[in-house]
Amino acid sequence: MVKEITVGITRKPETDEYRVFWKEGNKYVESKAYYTNEPLDAVLTLGSVFRRAKKNGAQISVSDSKYTQKLVDKYGHEGIFTDIPELEVPYDMSDRQAQEFSREDTEARMSPHMRMMREYGVG
Repeated sequence: MVKEITVGITRKPETDEYRVFWKEGNKYVESKAYYTNEPLDAVLTLGSVFRRAKKNGAQISVSDSKYTQKLVDKYGHEGIFTDIPELEVPYDMSDRQAQEFSREDTEARMSPHMRMMREYGVG
């Protein structure tokens, strides 16, 4: 049975970290969680995780929690999520320009942990 995957962002007040979570059905998969102190890194990682899972055929959605949506609205640079309607913020750039910007920006800001996950096909 294929489980619905949900990704989103929460904040751990005790450590002041942002957590990009991976949830299969109603269960959080901690081994696929990503922690960062930077909200922009969390938003870009969310987009990267979503894209990779979708590309691999996963049945995935972005959490509709207010916190996830608030961070995406605040830090999701306009135009970088043109390929993810759930995360898209309106922008004046052409779709092709926005996709190029998105790919380059995401790669440039990707954490070493995310680069390793991408290289080994994990996540």
